Amino acid sequence: MFTCLSLCKMKDTNRTGDISELKAVVWLLEQGYEVFRNVGCTGPIDIVAIKDGITTLIDVKTLKFGRSGFCFRHKKMDKQRAQGIKTLWVYKDTVGWNRDYF
Repeated sequence: MFTCLSLCKMKDTNRTGDISELKAVVWLLEQGYEVFRNVGCTGPIDIVAIKDGITTLIDVKTLKFGRSGFCFRHKKMDKQRAQGIKTLWVYKDTVGWNRDYF
């Protein structure tokens, strides 16, 4: 059971990831997708989205901006790509499929 104290001690990265996933869900709903979130906190898929009978497996990633530009490290992306999992990028209030959009 979570208490207020334990929630306050959560890592900011976990909270940032949760917020990014919620932004991604809203964006997908606005695009006309039916959206289903993963109830676990691990695994290669964060969201399953369905539109026009096509199922899309999605991993949500938060972009961070550093001194030298966008910073992002993720080792599993090649494996996920081979499995057909798409990456949905979130930066502040912007969501998109292509990281270069930002």
